[in-house]
Amino acid sequence: MTNNQLRDLTDLPQERLVNVNLTNNKIDNCKEFNGGVCKSVKRLNLTKNRLEDLKGLSCMPVLLELNLSANRITNLCGIEDFPCLSKLNLSSNKIVEFERFPALPALKELDLTGNKIASAEAIAKLSHLSCLENLDMTGNPIHEEKGDDLRKEIIIALIELPWKNINGEGGEIDETQITEAREEKEERRKLAEEAEKERLAELAALEEEKKRAEAEAAEAGV
Repeated sequence: MTNNQLRDLTDLPQERLVNVNLTNNKIDNCKEFNGGVCKSVKRLNLTKNRLEDLKGLSCMPVLLELNLSANRITNLCGIEDFPCLSKLNLSSNKIVEFERFPALPALKELDLTGNKIASAEAIAKLSHLSCLENLDMTGNPIHEEKGDDLRKEIIIALIELPWKNINGEGGEIDETQITEAREEKEERRKLAEEAEKERLAELAALEEEKKRAEAEAAEAGV
């Protein structure tokens, strides 16, 4: 079903259907899709379509791989109930941040290359993906800013995950890297606390100055 003019993702009721390839169509929504009837589909490829969101794309009980690369996706609202999904490709989309990254308990591999992610805060929103081993965020603004240091930022933000590959760099994270990441994370926490204390002290001083000026003005006006 590749290279056609399909515009909607509809039900796939064939009982023995395992691999579905809908690459290079014109699909722009999944609203009428009922994943519950796709009981045998393990791989779904929607590369090079026109999807902007994923509302309706849910409830596929045995799906293992989902390829959504080269669409126009800006958010992941709608994607849910994929208990077995282990590989998700979201490369070459328009994702800037995650309001909420879906709960995907079996996810091991996530490709976010070539999106618009610029903030490290987006990385932290992946912390609940407890099985995540492979993550690629190259080709995002945050990668352009951080360069090779992006790998370290990912380890710091997601230090508890069982890493095997980050941004195409294989190898498990060793104990030295973990220790360095923990120390860096703690140092940043302390610096943030100190900065907050200074901010609050400045606000208190300004408030005190304001009260003093008001009192002097009131006394002068008596």
